[in-house]
Amino acid sequence: MTKVYEFFLKIMPSKRKLIQLYSALLHNAHLKGFVTGKIFDGPLKNICGPGFNCYSCPGATTACPLGSIQNALAESKTKTPTYVFGIILLYCIILGRTICGYLCPAGLLQELLYKIKTPKLKKSKVTRILSYTKYVLLFVFVIGIPLMYALQENNMPVPGFCKYICPVGTFEGGVFLLIPQSNQDYFAMLGGLFSWKFLIMLLIVLSSIFIYRVFCRFLCPLGAIYGLFNRLSIIGVKVDKSKCTNCHACVNFCKMDVKEVGDHECIMCGECIDVCKDDAIKWKNIIKRIKEEKALEATLVSELPQPINATDVATEINSKALLNTAAVEVKNETLPTNTNSSQEINAIASQNTNKTKKSKKSLYAKIAAYVGLIGILIIVLVFTNVDFSKKYYSQNMILDSFTTKLYSEQEYNINNSEARVKLLYFYDVYDKDTFTAIEEATSEHVDSILISKYDNKEEYKSLVATDFAASALIFGYDSVNQTEISKFSETISYPYLVILDKDNKIVVAEQTKYDSSYYTNYIMPLANDVVIGNEVGNMCLTQDIKLISDDSVINISDYLGKIVVLNFWYIECAPCKEELPYFSQVNSEYDEVEVIAVSSNMWYTMAEEDTKAYIEAQQFDLTYAYDNPGESYTIALFGKADAYPMTIIIDQEGYIRYKAAGSVKEDVLRSQIEALLA
Repeated sequence: MTKVYEFFLKIMPSKRKLIQLYSALLHNAHLKGFVTGKIFDGPLKNICGPGFNCYSCPGATTACPLGSIQNALAESKTKTPTYVFGIILLYCIILGRTICGYLCPAGLLQELLYKIKTPKLKKSKVTRILSYTKYVLLFVFVIGIPLMYALQENNMPVPGFCKYICPVGTFEGGVFLLIPQSNQDYFAMLGGLFSWKFLIMLLIVLSSIFIYRVFCRFLCPLGAIYGLFNRLSIIGVKVDKSKCTNCHACVNFCKMDVKEVGDHECIMCGECIDVCKDDAIKWKNIIKRIKEEKALEATLVSELPQPINATDVATEINSKALLNTAAVEVKNETLPTNTNSSQEINAIASQNTNKTKKSKKSLYAKIAAYVGLIGILIIVLVFTNVDFSKKYYSQNMILDSFTTKLYSEQEYNINNSEARVKLLYFYDVYDKDTFTAIEEATSEHVDSILISKYDNKEEYKSLVATDFAASALIFGYDSVNQTEISKFSETISYPYLVILDKDNKIVVAEQTKYDSSYYTNYIMPLANDVVIGNEVGNMCLTQDIKLISDDSVINISDYLGKIVVLNFWYIECAPCKEELPYFSQVNSEYDEVEVIAVSSNMWYTMAEEDTKAYIEAQQFDLTYAYDNPGESYTIALFGKADAYPMTIIIDQEGYIRYKAAGSVKEDVLRSQIEALLA
């Protein structure tokens, strides 16, 4: 049993390691993100965590402080970054580099790698000089580059350190996002910049096996910021100069490049406390400091000269006389022999009682602390892994349930209908012409349900009875709380059109007035068992896209009779720009082909001038558009919201014949087009 006990005692992590593990879990509590490959975007992401942990890590629950600083500086032309700087300053003043020693996930990972048994590189004057590299990176990549780009006309955010160096971002936000099967399309986006950063990451990982906290010591700008506040931080270690004998045992023992305990290189791990034989190194005790300051203040006040009062003087003289008399009387009496021992016993008993009370209080405090920490962890895990947001149905989703009350006081349930098409039209204003157009599209294969707002149901009920008495239209009304229309949009606005196929998959869900184009593009094909969707073989969803040249709108359906090639790209994507020349060449050679280059709306908004300048300089024969209305709305309809480049080829009848995430070689593009023209 003794050997077993010693084994577990040996492998049990220290208190600091437990805190580091706990902190790493809190920083990455979105555990399901590692499986789904989806980045957490809850409200906690508006807060900077104290440790170095990439925002794009699928498990990250908070924002990275270093990334937040760079983004804040990038936007400094339009707004002052007081919020981000305020939070970082708060961390600095309270904790300093104690964050590095106890709370940083990146620091924990390096320490675990260093535990691998290999020859180790010891610190020296060279490593001490190299430790200043992180300050160079701080001023150049964290401050300089974001500010330089922010002050330009396009105000384009460029987080220099994150973009060109950060190994933590490459590992957490790159590798972890590439692991899930659902994100395999991301491999197509990898270019030279990722290869460069991946190489840096590998060098850091390998170096961490031989050099203690190599990234923290030489490269981490966040540690550089925290280190500047080590002397001022409330929490940390300090040296009692009155006890210190300058033996330098603490500095020699420390694996960091410190010159003395508590300087800007000290990560406040506290391991030097046990090394100091003079007991000169202690944790800063803020409570003890406050008590000492109060005691000093009370002493100074008591030593102030007091005004002389005649009555007080007389009282003091009488008191002294009485004390002297009592002392004489005590001398004449014999005290019991066991008086002193009884007093000592009582004093010892009193001390033991106080110790017991303090011990119990300490035990209760520890239990409360552990329970509180476990409670916080459970709350964060639940909050970040359970989706509490309201679910809205959109295109390509299955509407699993929908029931509405009819004017006949019966109910309509989509799951009880055998129609191939279900048209739901929510309206606030009675529009007889529109209703007639919907009636013309209604058949035995089409259910058309017109749903009025609850407030107008009585008025419209009588109008329906007059105008559409013998109609095949189904009229109903929404609940008083607008329950049914609110399934599709957070912002309730009328009219709203929803079209479902026979499997209740949503083909259309948008705030729009019905017109005959919906019959041609959606209802008629669906009624004839045509599958409309985003997979090869499906009829393509027709969407409006804005042209970059003049913001006018084009629609995929406008090009029926021609082969349409949709190429999704953006200005910062190197693989995207490499394939544009031969896409342009193909567009020029074939009159039957229309190539539409759709720029990501997010990147187009940030780099509009750069995108337009690039288009003008290259003069490619392409139709240039940008995605709308969201950041990546149209590309999302084809199954991926953020994998670039992506190419979709649609045939002359509007069917998807080719779909590829990643670069498309010229010979593949030509062979696909030739096959459709044959």
